[in-house]
Amino acid sequence: MKIESVLHIGASHTNHCEDYLLVDESLKDILVCAVMDGCTMGNESYFASALTGKLLHKLLREKAYKDFYTLKKSTVSLEEDAKYLLQHLFIEIKQIRNLLLLETHDLLTTLILALVDRNSQEALILVLGDGVVTINGEIYIFDQENTPDYFAYHLSEDFETWYGKQTQKIHATQLQTLAIATDGIETFVSNHPSTPDLKINPIEWLMTNPVQEKETLLSRFNMLANIWHLQPLDDLAIIRIIHTEPD
Repeated sequence: MKIESVLHIGASHTNHCEDYLLVDESLKDILVCAVMDGCTMGNESYFASALTGKLLHKLLREKAYKDFYTLKKSTVSLEEDAKYLLQHLFIEIKQIRNLLLLETHDLLTTLILALVDRNSQEALILVLGDGVVTINGEIYIFDQENTPDYFAYHLSEDFETWYGKQTQKIHATQLQTLAIATDGIETFVSNHPSTPDLKINPIEWLMTNPVQEKETLLSRFNMLANIWHLQPLDDLAIIRIIHTEPD
């Protein structure tokens, strides 16, 4: 698999990029990716997105060690792995909230979590909040009208009940391409009065269009700025995965 990512601070932000991304290969045969977007109206929202990413990495490493020493298969199903990660993420965040005396608005971040089985080419994507997902060229836009239902709002609820209500979930088979992005992908604007007339859709350009042999996701992102004078107003985290046949 070819895995690429871009993390970029938006033009409307000056001090911190409030988005975060994670690409983790700790689990055998399972690739886990995530993009997070900290709530701008929260307190130091870059903290919430980075904390979520770091905790997911910790949980994945712990699970990989446990699976190895117990000779347990890394996954029974992608759904069970996703549920395990989110349930333990809730536990970890609640512990940190209590330890640091944090408020809910200190922990507000969206989360798009993607699990990919390298062998079966199956994928599971859960979207907690808003963002954009593309699978084999098909675009899914999750728009909660700038009022995301942040999972931090539900830390005190029964996890099983909360998880059962999650509907922003995609199961995919025969995966060829997958991309996940925070909603910054929808905020590109021109920063130059002489922008060429050629119209380009940044979502398609970065997430679905076939990539040429020597191109990278970063080079495509830079072309938006250098050729079409387009830049995202909001922070942007994007991960793109392309299935490649083994040599």
